[in-house]
Amino acid sequence: MMQDMNTRKPFVFVIAFILLLSTLGSSQSDDISCTEVVPLLIPCRSYLTGLAEISPDCCTAINSVNQIAITTEIRRKLCGCFESVANLIGVIPERSRQLPQLCNINLSFPFDPSVDCNS
Repeated sequence: MMQDMNTRKPFVFVIAFILLLSTLGSSQSDDISCTEVVPLLIPCRSYLTGLAEISPDCCTAINSVNQIAITTEIRRKLCGCFESVANLIGVIPERSRQLPQLCNINLSFPFDPSVDCNS
């Protein structure tokens, strides 16, 4: 029974991810869409959901996303994308808030599923 649940977790994540991309991918601003950015964060999923410690691949991904966030409009868009994904996959807010410090990156936008993205 436990093995069935462990086998289902990746499947559930993939289905949720596909559903998210299908709903968010159609809206773009400043030539950035959720379908382009959200896949970059897949290396952080295990850390953000409490399944593993942070990996160098996750820090590389966060750095890449940070380099994309060059305007206020893009930062708001990224914030909204991450907020939606966080709710779908069960991100632990404390872990998302710790991520920039653990990766030694000063993010230009809040990486917190409870933040108001319009502020």
